[in-house]
Order: sequence, then C-alpha cells, then structure tokens
Amino acid sequence: MENVQLGNTDLQIAPIIFGGNVFGWTLNEEESFRILDIFIDRGFNTIDTSNNYSHWVSGNVGTESEKIIGKWLKERNLRDKIVLATKVGEYNLYDRQHFEEFLRPVAEKYNLAVIPYYSLASGFLSGKYKSEEDLENSARKDKYNVSYSAISLAWLLKQQTVVAPIASATKENHIDSFIDAVQLNLSEEDLAILNEASTY
Repeated sequence: MENVQLGNTDLQIAPIIFGGNVFGWTLNEEESFRILDIFIDRGFNTIDTSNNYSHWVSGNVGTESEKIIGKWLKERNLRDKIVLATKVGEYNLYDRQHFEEFLRPVAEKYNLAVIPYYSLASGFLSGKYKSEEDLENSARKDKYNVSYSAISLAWLLKQQTVVAPIASATKENHIDSFIDAVQLNLSEEDLAILNEASTY
C-alpha cells in the first residue's frame, strides 16, 4: 500500500485512518486489540481517537478509547510506528454541501490536508440500512464487486484536499473494504454518477 503525505508535515500515512470511536463502545478491549492487529497487519498505520470516546455509553466517562489504544500500543511496542490523530471535518458522499462550498476552498487556499470523519455517514453509506432488494440494484457495487463502504471511501479518496478518510471497523471484512477502497480506481464516469446521485 502506498502511503500519502499528511499536508505540509513530514508524516507519511496510509490512505485510510481507523476511527477509534468503537473502542470501549461496540468493541471491548480484547476485540479492540484484535481489530487493531488486523488493521496494522494489512498495512495501515493511523488511528483517530478523542478524549470523548466513548462517554455516551452508560458507565463510561470518556477516554475509554484512548486507554485501549494506549494499552495496545504499549503491549505491541508500536508507538513509533503509529500515527495518532484527531478529527478535521465531516465530509462524505451523502453530506457534501457544507464542506464543498465553505471548507474545501479554505483547505485549497492554505494547502491543508483534510481528514474527514463520518466517512461512511455512521453506516448509512455502508449499505447496512438498505433492504436486500436495494442492494441487488447497485450498478457501481456490481461493476466492481466490492462493498458500498469501499465505493464510498474510494470516492472520498478521489476528492481534492482529502488525504485520508476516517472509518471505523468492528469486523475483519470491514477492514477488507478499506483495502478495496485503496485499490479501487473509480473511473471519471463512476465519479460523475456518484456525484449526481449525491448532488445537493
């Protein structure tokens, strides 16, 4: 996998960032360690976290994600190989207007690297909220034989100023979608169709 430069920094990161919001929420510590091991084994190297993760879970106070990541880094002795980050802006195939009209011009003007979170619109763009009939009628998905997640992430990777979208995973096949997205080369026709379908 080819790394990308993070804006004007010397940091080289893989083109998808793991969203750490699931640690201490939908994944316990053991599950978090397993999915992080898979993520790193597949060649990725950047994790997003926040001191607020996962305060919304009953009994949690926040910092659960940071604690899990810190313990994993220590046990695996990986701190010098991992880039830790926090959010820059919300942008995805479903929610485009605010970013494209107001934030992207600023990012372009100042050569800022954009790391969008909610890259899959909280699962909406992964297809998990669609019926089986809807899933069977997707031309882009059928053309490339990849998940909706992969197509949505691949679209983001083609957008100006976007360096690496943030996406969460709770299963190994979610990480497979990350790999598919990085390897997927959407055509100009595909991009135009996706842009038209998500027009605002």
